[in-house]
Amino acid sequence: MVGRILVVDNVSVNRIILRVKLSAAGFEVLQCSSIEMAVSFAVQTQPDVIVASCDHQDNSGVRLCQVLNAALGSKAPPVLLLCGEPTSCVVLNALQAGAADVLRRPISDKLLLARVRNTIRRETVRRDLQTKVEHSDDMFAIHAQRMQQPTAHIALVMPPGLRARRCLDSLRQRTQHEVELLSPSTALRRVYKPRDYDLYVLIKDQEGPEPDLDAVTELRSTPSTRHAGIAVVLGQHQTDQAHRALDLGADDVMLSGIDHEELALRLTLQAQIKWLSDCLRNHVNDSLRAAVKDPLTGLHNRRYALNKLASISERSAHTAKPFAVMIADLDHFKAVNDSHGHGAGDAVLKQVAARLSHALPADSLLARIGGEEFLIALPDTDIETAETMAKQLCDVIAATPYRLTDGSTLGSTISIGLALCSGVQHLPPLDLIAKADQALYGAKTHGRNQVTVSRSAA
Repeated sequence: MVGRILVVDNVSVNRIILRVKLSAAGFEVLQCSSIEMAVSFAVQTQPDVIVASCDHQDNSGVRLCQVLNAALGSKAPPVLLLCGEPTSCVVLNALQAGAADVLRRPISDKLLLARVRNTIRRETVRRDLQTKVEHSDDMFAIHAQRMQQPTAHIALVMPPGLRARRCLDSLRQRTQHEVELLSPSTALRRVYKPRDYDLYVLIKDQEGPEPDLDAVTELRSTPSTRHAGIAVVLGQHQTDQAHRALDLGADDVMLSGIDHEELALRLTLQAQIKWLSDCLRNHVNDSLRAAVKDPLTGLHNRRYALNKLASISERSAHTAKPFAVMIADLDHFKAVNDSHGHGAGDAVLKQVAARLSHALPADSLLARIGGEEFLIALPDTDIETAETMAKQLCDVIAATPYRLTDGSTLGSTISIGLALCSGVQHLPPLDLIAKADQALYGAKTHGRNQVTVSRSAA
């Protein structure tokens, strides 16, 4: 995995050893000896992760995290701290200060590399989402700051018994989140029955066999749980299982057994990360949808319609099956806005869109491409079927008056121009739309509330 790592240690031998190990694994490694230099390097070189020595006597790890966060804010790189015999207090203080993890020295090479890979992978996803959000809407950052993090739903996965009950009670006392106890078999069964779990905590049985880390793979690869946070709790000497869990997709591994206070803090931090990731992901998805959706009616917009129509046309050319294109336009719509106001016009448009959506087959294309103009495409449809459908749409639109915002009702009709592509000769989408639009003009000039067919389409 390509990645840039900044090693921070005031002992040159330690820096050299880490540089050799990380370089051998394919990482680009930078080095510095102080917190001040680390901040300068972080600003200039933008490392993916910082691996720093932590002296618990002078709180150097905590100070590094605090200085980085103060200087770079959300752009601060994640920090992995290496500490000899860290106490519970040291770990808690470091995690609260923003450290991604505190690793005990001496650390196995496999665990170090797995933790670095895992941290870079997660940071890459976060940065990618953050960049998309920043480029699409700067107001999201303000909106996110005003939002209150909701209660997370946590699944505590461990064999039932007194130990499990104590752990459950402790987490419920120490966090504001909802924690539910699940046996390992039950948790995996529920993977295929989507539940609202934000985090899964996998804890091995103290007296049982080695943990079944296949559960991490199942959770990470299943659509309903792939974005959930996953934490694995192991014993201090289970480094082989720890690096495997991280490489399989676990977000956090705790090697100190069940320290209730540390576990509660880690889960609180993981819940915050999950919530922010969800916010970013949802915002990106909303932006993508907004790019192809009409905000008033919820139908697809012109941009989407042209691309989709090109796809339908290509498929028709390949299968030699015809398809139909319609342009539907509301009759006398300007008079609705002039007489009743634009609010009334919007109400009519939304109801028309809903009626058209319900009346059309599931595989059809429906888009709003202008003020009161709609584009409809019917794949694998001959001219007789298309004309029948168009007449039915006219009837559906005219059948029932439309309810306005003031409670009154208003009748409306629609005119439709219809063009057919035979499938034998391929026509560009804009040419098909032009033919349907020409036919629409005929429907308007011959009295409206009717269908006119363009017989000149290929």
